[in-house]
Amino acid sequence: MNVPACNFKRAMYLIAILTTTAQFTGQTTQRQPNSQPRIPPVTPTVVISFGPAQAVLAPSGVASPCAAQSSCVNPSSINCWGGLGSLADEHSSILPPKTIGIPNTPNHTLNTEYLFFVAAKTCNNGANTTKNGFDTSGLVVLQSLGPDKKGTWALDYADGYGQLPGTTYPNSQIFLSPMNRTTCPNVPPAQQDPTFDLNYANAGSIVLDPTNPGPDSLLMVFEGTNRCAVGSKGGAQKTQASFYSTIGVATSQNWGSIWPAYKNNFTPLPTQSTTNGPNAPHGASGAQVCPGNNCSTASPSRFGRTAALSAPMELAEMIKGNIAVQHSMGDSSPSAFVDDVNTSSGIFLYTAENYGTKPYSYPGTQSGTIGVSRAPLGQGFPLKFTKWYGPTVGYDNPSSGSFLLQTSTVTATGAACDPRVPPPCLSNSGLASDNGGLESPIFPLATQEDSAQYLYLYQSCQAFDQNQSGPSISYLDVERLYLLTFVCMTPKTAKQVNAGATPGTAIFYSTNPNLENQAGWTTPQQISGSWSPLESNGKGTNCVYDGWYPTFMSLDATVGHLSNSGYVFSMKGCMGSSAGEPRQYTSRTFTIGTKPNPIGPPQSGP
Repeated sequence: MNVPACNFKRAMYLIAILTTTAQFTGQTTQRQPNSQPRIPPVTPTVVISFGPAQAVLAPSGVASPCAAQSSCVNPSSINCWGGLGSLADEHSSILPPKTIGIPNTPNHTLNTEYLFFVAAKTCNNGANTTKNGFDTSGLVVLQSLGPDKKGTWALDYADGYGQLPGTTYPNSQIFLSPMNRTTCPNVPPAQQDPTFDLNYANAGSIVLDPTNPGPDSLLMVFEGTNRCAVGSKGGAQKTQASFYSTIGVATSQNWGSIWPAYKNNFTPLPTQSTTNGPNAPHGASGAQVCPGNNCSTASPSRFGRTAALSAPMELAEMIKGNIAVQHSMGDSSPSAFVDDVNTSSGIFLYTAENYGTKPYSYPGTQSGTIGVSRAPLGQGFPLKFTKWYGPTVGYDNPSSGSFLLQTSTVTATGAACDPRVPPPCLSNSGLASDNGGLESPIFPLATQEDSAQYLYLYQSCQAFDQNQSGPSISYLDVERLYLLTFVCMTPKTAKQVNAGATPGTAIFYSTNPNLENQAGWTTPQQISGSWSPLESNGKGTNCVYDGWYPTFMSLDATVGHLSNSGYVFSMKGCMGSSAGEPRQYTSRTFTIGTKPNPIGPPQSGP
């Protein structure tokens, strides 16, 4: 494991300062954000509304390869068929017919059905398999002819994807983490494997790279997590609940049917190693990866799975310095959008992600908010990202924030930095290994509990005790606007009850005419028909919501683009370690109008 000396010194310096602060104050305080909520409001020129949700169904007349879980809610739903009980663990990616070639067909015959790239378990790698005992989610490809006359969708496993030889059941994941989420290498804590996607690797988005057309054009933006950082004793055991999350990018072959597997600890899909990881802190590419289950074929240099976006504290530093991951931290729940509309300065891949660094705080960041990053396409692999950042962002001043690489004047503790000696000055590059990680929140949360603007802030998901998650970017072809959607969670607190706010969850949206200017987003507004209270999961936790990881698509639009109507696919259930199952993969219609929706109380709540 190669850890730059200056980075390790920075980690030691950071933890010394933070630990001392915690000892004297009894807690670690969060730094004030470098920007303020969007007041007064800038109202969107469009209004979005939802129709009622309905379950996505299993294929009619096709028996499930394996038995459904006993807790299955709707026997006809796709979650009760084919081992797909966890569908969906991240955003979905939906490719319409005639978008890509069908794997292993002559003359690159184009797909005739909708392809769904999703994160889920299967019969071969799920809770109800007896072959390897793993309970693992990974990339699965499903297909559909489209909605019926009632708007109901049904899915089946896609032809040409995941039909691996030697498996008990006919369909498998085609991309997995190198180790299971409940397994760690049996080594001392300071020698733990720092591979960024060691225990979890699931797609947030599958996009087409227009600079590399053909069978290898599909890119994956995925969340990778490591649960084996400081605190694990190693071995085949349930690891700590907290994890370090990094956003990665992977390239593919044969129309997205073949993805990179680590060569260093190679285990044929759909199984995973039970003893060791690949020891690849930033991922691997070229000769260090295998094309799926074929390690006898050499891989080109641009074929790989590599880290792209992280928190300022590097995981490898934390492991080597025995710095515990006390809370889940990093960049997570990503989605991606290729901007093929504004190409004047090149073609960029944009990501929208969650950001969290608790219990640590860094200049210009704020946990529980949304960040946006981008990388140019057509300039080699791995991709090089920068995060939207401005030390004093003002939303009426587009020049106050930028994707351009910026070096701050402070270290991660807020002290003045000297470029000649460690700890280094932070920047807004994508990775901690490049001294990066600075990221300005797109919609900052208020930091004062007694704000006179509390009710307005609540209505725009900018109150201090709300949380933003699951962001996604699309382009509205008719309105010629970019659309950002995200889930807003509102916990029950005395302050919210006094202000008339009701605990629950809803999907919010914002529009922007220019994706290069993240200061141009309108004040977030709630989508009509998306609000509901969090329901019980039957295990004592109120976490069930019908709308996690919302993915928008229109039948008459290309990937990433929307017309004024279409469908939203999402997961009904719970997220995180409290999720459990059952879950339901659902769809609902959406419509977009041009009459502004004034900010006001939740339309579906009290």
